[in-house]
Amino acid sequence: MAITGFVLLLLGFVGLLHYGAVLVWLALEALLFKIFKQENVFGSAFWLTRLRVIKRAWSLPARIIYLVFLLISIPAILPPTLWDSISYHLAYAVDWANAGRIYVDEFLRFPYYANNFVLIYALMFVVKAGYLCHFTTWLCGLLSCLGIYTLIEEEATNQSSQWFRFIDNAKNTILPLTLALSPLFLMFVDVGYVDVPIGLFILVPVLCTYLILKGNTANYDIDLIFTSAFCVGMKISLFLCLPLFVCSLFLVLRWQRKRRSRVLVLSVLLILLSAPWYLRNFVLAGDPITPVLNLKFRGRDPIFTQVDYSGLITALQPQKDVSAALLLPVNLFYQPDSANLSTLFLYLPVATLLLLALKTFRRKVGPGFIYLNIVVIYLIVNWLTLSWLVRYFLHLFPVYLAFVGI
Repeated sequence: MAITGFVLLLLGFVGLLHYGAVLVWLALEALLFKIFKQENVFGSAFWLTRLRVIKRAWSLPARIIYLVFLLISIPAILPPTLWDSISYHLAYAVDWANAGRIYVDEFLRFPYYANNFVLIYALMFVVKAGYLCHFTTWLCGLLSCLGIYTLIEEEATNQSSQWFRFIDNAKNTILPLTLALSPLFLMFVDVGYVDVPIGLFILVPVLCTYLILKGNTANYDIDLIFTSAFCVGMKISLFLCLPLFVCSLFLVLRWQRKRRSRVLVLSVLLILLSAPWYLRNFVLAGDPITPVLNLKFRGRDPIFTQVDYSGLITALQPQKDVSAALLLPVNLFYQPDSANLSTLFLYLPVATLLLLALKTFRRKVGPGFIYLNIVVIYLIVNWLTLSWLVRYFLHLFPVYLAFVGI
């Protein structure tokens, strides 16, 4: 999905965002598979191999997750008449699909932004399948739950006790469904908002890094680069995740004892792939940074005024009372509609971080858990620094649940 997004970005910038160019890309993709993987995507062996892989992955928790998501997909079938389908993301997607190129619409909110995932929506309209737009958001939600399952299931592969397997299956089912069935997630999984996809594209680089630190011998460095860079280009404020992704890539490559030259080249590649939207905004607007950050920390922005900011700040200001922290779990469940919450009721990462001061605990949990602990705290601080909107918790929700499971 990330590679397709970058191809669409290139096609959009050169004015070739149309049906014919997409078909050419699909043919080129099949050719690349043949050259680099020695696999024929038009042959039966290619698809039979993948079906066997899927079949092996059909454990009991995975079946339950798929079943729940079949039910969750029902709202995505309905006509898109609410939420962002008439507000920003899908509006831009339709504009770009009709124009065959990426351009700035000054009449839409945040005209200078980072819109990698909007290009996935635009692809649906280019191929005359706009009714599937909400299914792309739904698909990201499904993959997020499967990613959580992959992370926490890894912990039990060497256990054989029947009681342990029962507890493990319960954990592997309950934690992904904690995301899938939370009212906050259900509110945004079938609409044209990008918060659920952002959660997926933050989870995948973390998943790649964690698995390698746990001893997985697969080469996930390219996967990590493309998904990380795509994530940074999904929303302007996500450039604050770039240091996390660069450090993750550096950690992975050094853990695998790769040459320093390779570490440097791949790190530069990650930064370059993250940059297109920010470079465009710098050239056209003179500032690549989100208006909210400019107005919050600098007091001025080349596009937004203080009047515009006053309309946004009400959603960014926290409550200043203790009850906001104590009632957070209740409000997250009963009031998921972006209520303002000031203090995060997530003390577990802080507690385990303190325990990491103990050498025995560090040796027991291993480098993978230490990395994951630091990532969760980084994402929490990132969220609390920018905004207290509950909706933005979806960005780190999958990673946090994986941390809890491990």
